[in-house]
Amino acid sequence: MDNAARLLLLATNLGCTRLVLSCIEFLETRITMDNVGGIWCIANATRNDDLINVCVDFISEHFDSLSQCIELHSSAEPEYLAALLADCRLDTVNEELKLGCICSWLKAALTVEERARRAGCFEHLLSIVDLTKVPSEYFVDFCLSGTVAALPIEIKYVSL
Repeated sequence: MDNAARLLLLATNLGCTRLVLSCIEFLETRITMDNVGGIWCIANATRNDDLINVCVDFISEHFDSLSQCIELHSSAEPEYLAALLADCRLDTVNEELKLGCICSWLKAALTVEERARRAGCFEHLLSIVDLTKVPSEYFVDFCLSGTVAALPIEIKYVSL
């Protein structure tokens, strides 16, 4: 598995499309709960839409378990997280879980700069969640959480 991931990174850097596709086919059949975070990280780093789709398939099937996975959130680019949350395969997923996923993603920023960049995407990500389906108690807890409290004030008022 590790070798396939490394080979995928090398093939991507070298621009070898056939080898990239072969690696994705290999990885697709071997994604598990234990390695999906690493594969998602590679997919985001390489910005490979095919591998992103493979990961979205798996994540959507196991969203309840994976929505709080730190490894998924620390490496997720905003556009891919937005695509994941808006994907039709997540239509049956509880909106509270989606909101919690956004919260975890915001918390997973490793640097101040990254946190600021993520805060700038907060409004767009929040627009994906159908807030009318989120129980008021959960929404109040979310608004009072440290995640929202840490957002720049202009984002808080625009978003909420």
